[in-house]
Amino acid sequence: MTLLVNILRVLFACVWTGVVGVPLIVSIYVSWAYGLLRAWFGRRDVLDRVLEANAYFTGWVAQRLWASVLLPVTGIRLRTREVTPVDWDAAHVICANHASVFDILALVRAVPPPFRFVAKRELLKWPIIGWALRPAGQIVVDRSDHSSAMRSMTAPRPSSPPASSRRWAPIRTSRSIAGNSRSGSSTNGSWRIARR
Repeated sequence: MTLLVNILRVLFACVWTGVVGVPLIVSIYVSWAYGLLRAWFGRRDVLDRVLEANAYFTGWVAQRLWASVLLPVTGIRLRTREVTPVDWDAAHVICANHASVFDILALVRAVPPPFRFVAKRELLKWPIIGWALRPAGQIVVDRSDHSSAMRSMTAPRPSSPPASSRRWAPIRTSRSIAGNSRSGSSTNGSWRIARR
């Protein structure tokens, strides 16, 4: 019986991700195309504003419509508490241990948008979630090349908003970049982003 319930939960999560994600993707791709066109004609500031708006809208949809439904469906009750008050208007780098997919849902649900995720390049192939990464201004890294991954996280890019406009960037720390298997070894990139 438990197996059947879990299968139904996974199927619901897939369907719900499509129901929420397809209209979101259509919306952010239209504005992203407009921003890219304006950037091509020399107005990179327009692309930066589009990416910031897309990040906020995507974060709002993910928080209010996606994670708020999927967490209860999977039986997870999220409780948050602040040991010390957090100024969410300032930029933050949040490192999750990424023990499962649920920490992503928990972070999306607990922290106010806009935000940026650092995602491995392979996720771009995932339906819905991967397709939304670039138009939503997320940071995509190639983990097979350590130096390239570090540059993509720390170097300013004309097609992404400045680091000061990012509210937070969750970084996974359970595995490493470029094959170093020590737990937490990818935090070097986290510290570089935090220093900026």
